[in-house]
Amino acid sequence: MTGSIRDWPAYLKKCYDGLAPGGSIELMDILYPLVSDDGTLSAESPAYRWSVLLQQAFAANGQPMDTAFRYKEQLAEIGFVDVVEVKSKWPTNGWPKDKKFKQIGNIRSQTVERLREQTGNAVLIWGRRSVGT
Repeated sequence: MTGSIRDWPAYLKKCYDGLAPGGSIELMDILYPLVSDDGTLSAESPAYRWSVLLQQAFAANGQPMDTAFRYKEQLAEIGFVDVVEVKSKWPTNGWPKDKKFKQIGNIRSQTVERLREQTGNAVLIWGRRSVGT
């Protein structure tokens, strides 16, 4: 959902107001720019540079792609209690040896490819005009 909602606090407040007492909400999102847990995604890699440009373009449009960094704090400020944050690894390709991560990576790879196709030209054009790449 990151990148699709302009005012997360307002959206989360509507969710809170719509829940019955004792209700809960679950959010699952990705963070941009992309990172690797083993250092294999360098700042010079095309995938990392693309994710930085994507984050910058969406942020310039008022829809940043790093909103998940603030979910826990925003949920608590709205009134949710016992907020739990669980961080998970989301591989972006089918390279992992672990079967579970390989499956996640293959699915994620398809999603990222569609996102690249849909946003690629706009991000590249914006990036060249705004950040001089």
